[in-house]
Amino acid sequence: MSVDTPNGLLSAKDALAFHDPERQLPSSLPITKSLLQSCRSAYTTYQARIEREKEKIRQDQAEKAEEQEKKRKQKRLEEERAAESKDRKAKESKLNKEEATAQEDLKIGNAIIAEANTKLANAIQKKDMQQVSVAQMMLEQGQKKIMDTTKHLESIGEQRKKLAQGSVSASDQHKDKKQKTQQTL
Repeated sequence: MSVDTPNGLLSAKDALAFHDPERQLPSSLPITKSLLQSCRSAYTTYQARIEREKEKIRQDQAEKAEEQEKKRKQKRLEEERAAESKDRKAKESKLNKEEATAQEDLKIGNAIIAEANTKLANAIQKKDMQQVSVAQMMLEQGQKKIMDTTKHLESIGEQRKKLAQGSVSASDQHKDKKQKTQQTL
């Protein structure tokens, strides 16, 4: 029951009290054309009010649904960003491990070359050709290891660049998506 129902009943009682203050009998109320017109239009007015209330409820529900959709989109964007950030961090971690391994390989290559140089110097002093050839092989292996490791470090650097560029372009894409979402709203 709405507020208008008791107000309407009270208005009818007040009208009776106004026209017949002593007895307040409905039969003493004068029936005028405006009273008859009001009675005829009462139901139409009631239906119009009910329709307005229903329309307001529909609008409120539509606004709530729209707000929920906005929140859902925002949450999805945040989840995508978090997933991309997590993926980027995992790739960075992998690259760091690979780089550390490559640095160790460089140290090993340098150690092989240093040991080969020492053996070569000793072999030349002793004039031992067999030791000279062993030292030569060690030098070649050390140089090969250093070259391979250097190439691997360069590829790691390129991957880091791509990852950095990807994170910049990904953040640009998120900004574009956010702007488009806000424009559509």
